[in-house]
Amino acid sequence: MKHLCLYIAFTVGTGLSALFISDDALARDVRAARYVYGQEAPEAQILDAHLLVGKTLPPVLVHVVSGGWTSNPPKQTVAGQYDAYHRLGFSVVAVCHRTIDSHVSWPAPADDVARAIQFIRLHARDWNIDPDRISIMGRSSGGHVAMMVAFAEDRVDPTNDDPVCRQSSAVRCVIQQGGPTNFSVQIRSLMNDEEFLARRGGYLIGRVQTVLGIKLEDLGPDEFYRRLSRISPINLVNRETVPVLMLYRGAEGVTSLEDPRLKWDVHTPISGLTLAAKLREFGVDHDIVIGQDLGQGSARSMAAQTAFLKKHNDIP
Repeated sequence: MKHLCLYIAFTVGTGLSALFISDDALARDVRAARYVYGQEAPEAQILDAHLLVGKTLPPVLVHVVSGGWTSNPPKQTVAGQYDAYHRLGFSVVAVCHRTIDSHVSWPAPADDVARAIQFIRLHARDWNIDPDRISIMGRSSGGHVAMMVAFAEDRVDPTNDDPVCRQSSAVRCVIQQGGPTNFSVQIRSLMNDEEFLARRGGYLIGRVQTVLGIKLEDLGPDEFYRRLSRISPINLVNRETVPVLMLYRGAEGVTSLEDPRLKWDVHTPISGLTLAAKLREFGVDHDIVIGQDLGQGSARSMAAQTAFLKKHNDIP
């Protein structure tokens, strides 16, 4: 797969005047450009579109760029980063959102990513993509944001003065890798795990408090866990929830929450198994894969993603 080499400019709001450099743009089969999709924080509300050239209305995979609910736009394209998805026939859009910090808390990441999807739909014709086949994926905190957007109600507002807001924020399906699904249970469990707290608990619990924008001691336990339940994807599941693929690194052969090898951690498979149980309860199509060889871009991970994306995007 061939690629452009460097972004050099972007556009604000709904315009499409993005500029980019290529050593031979017309000979490439993927063109890349950067856009600003929001005006609240244009330095952060950025998306990088990696668009297939010469294919009629390909589906789109939205990649939520995130780590600990931070989101830093790449300075340049990474050659081959999305090759596997391009070979499958997808254009890919990498979406960055506002960084959670002392000034920004939830729901800013979800608001941003939902708006990015609406922005993509608004420009579907210009980008030669299929607005009816948009899927979303993310890893860790990016997976959490992806689920919160995918499981939430459509944000379409037909009477809004902003043309972006008049578009749908709905997606076909969601892929999440190692994402938290039930914060109120996970954090409560980890707060009672002295070994985890000593090892890495301060980071996760600190980040979750930053996401909420308030500390446990300021709220008290009951209110703190109640608020955590509001940002837990599991509590948004209903019969209309879109299909979900969950990928978790863990011991081979784990299929049940009763498996003694399971324990709460940051990216524990317990999160996926718990969500899977809720999805089954509502009859939602889903797959969960647990294993040691599920790192980013691994053959097993990509095989699962390929089958899932083809199934839910009408690709033979």
